[in-house]
Amino acid sequence: MPRPKKEAGSLTGSKHFKKSKSPSDIIAETAGNTISKLGNAANTVSRAASGLSQFTSNAVNNSNGSSANSGNSSNSITNSGIPLASSVPHGVTIPQFDLNNAIGSNLYSAESSIPETETSEASKQRQIVARQNNSLDIALDVIKRNRKAVKLAIEIEGFQGDAVDLYTQKINTGQKVVKSQIAFTNLKVEQSKLEQTQELLVQQENATTGTKNLTEPKREEWDLKQQLQVATNESLKVDIQKAQKRKEEKLAALETYLLLPEG
Repeated sequence: MPRPKKEAGSLTGSKHFKKSKSPSDIIAETAGNTISKLGNAANTVSRAASGLSQFTSNAVNNSNGSSANSGNSSNSITNSGIPLASSVPHGVTIPQFDLNNAIGSNLYSAESSIPETETSEASKQRQIVARQNNSLDIALDVIKRNRKAVKLAIEIEGFQGDAVDLYTQKINTGQKVVKSQIAFTNLKVEQSKLEQTQELLVQQENATTGTKNLTEPKREEWDLKQQLQVATNESLKVDIQKAQKRKEEKLAALETYLLLPEG
């Protein structure tokens, strides 16, 4: 808030025309104004201290009076069962305000415990308060921004967690797919073994059928071989008999020749 421009005669409340002043008058007036301001500031501090002392004393007296009159007055607000906020141990120092002393008791008098402040000092204090409010507003905005940043960080962490969960689920799904492929491959292996076993069965059945088909011819072959062997044996017997007969004939002829007389 810009400081209001002072008008001539603002210190005394009087109005007069501006006129040129000598350097000595200006120095004297400046020194007087400075001394006046210092005096006003001292008076303001003194009145503020006096008002604070009076306010503290009134607050204590009002508190004691409320406690003493709690059993006598049924119309007192403090005795109506409403607890005082100052009795709560919240740990925060709250400035107190004595309304009765502030408003005074005479409507036609300016008497009040409120300290007086010069316009220039009030403007200065307002500017200080305005700058302090600006700082507080900045601090609040920074806090709001930081809270949003924290919320964003939390959301990002949650999003990263969801991404990790998704990746983990993909791994689990991949493991299931691999297990399914392994099971399908094992199935194909078993199916191939089954086909091989079936072919072996067919081959074995064919071999059995062939063996069965050879059974009768083989039996006949052995029968023929047996008959051949029997015939061969019979022929050999005949040859043996013929040989024995020729032998006997030769022996008989030899004996006959030997028995013939010499002649």
